[in-house]
Amino acid sequence: MRPRSLAWRRISDLAIKGVSAVSAVITLFFLAWIIYEVVKRGMSSYDLDFFTKLPTPPGVAGGGLANAILGTLLITLLATVLGVPLGILAGVYLSEFGLDSRAATAVRFVSNVLMGMPSIIIGVFVYTSSSSPAATSPAMPGPRPWPSSCSRWWPAPPRTCWPWSPMPCASRPWPWARPAGG
Repeated sequence: MRPRSLAWRRISDLAIKGVSAVSAVITLFFLAWIIYEVVKRGMSSYDLDFFTKLPTPPGVAGGGLANAILGTLLITLLATVLGVPLGILAGVYLSEFGLDSRAATAVRFVSNVLMGMPSIIIGVFVYTSSSSPAATSPAMPGPRPWPSSCSRWWPAPPRTCWPWSPMPCASRPWPWARPAGG
């Protein structure tokens, strides 16, 4: 392969920089346009009711975000109450007592893994491991009480008799799976 001349490399470098700059300007233009339209159309909705009222059903005008704001504040408070003392205790343990012990190595490893993982991934993992698609209804997943929350790894017996079940209700070995009075 023949080496390229310095002039050719400068020309190709300027061409790539120019294409990148034009692409960035076009992208920023459309981003600014979207932000402008959202602000222009949404400013009329910002009032005290937007922050203090509950959401309304679809198709009904008005409503607010009070429950979302309160839920966010409560989750943040709970995470702070649980996370800050645990983090301080782990830091004090590592700096004062855990120089080269196995526990210190484990704490450092877990903290490094958690620092390198986005919190959304941890949240999705916790949600999927503690909920089931049929917890409340087939259309709405929700949390299940322990120990059935472990059902992804430890299957629990069925709690109801389904008409399409291969085993008749009366012959099931689980007493809670039989219909009432049967």
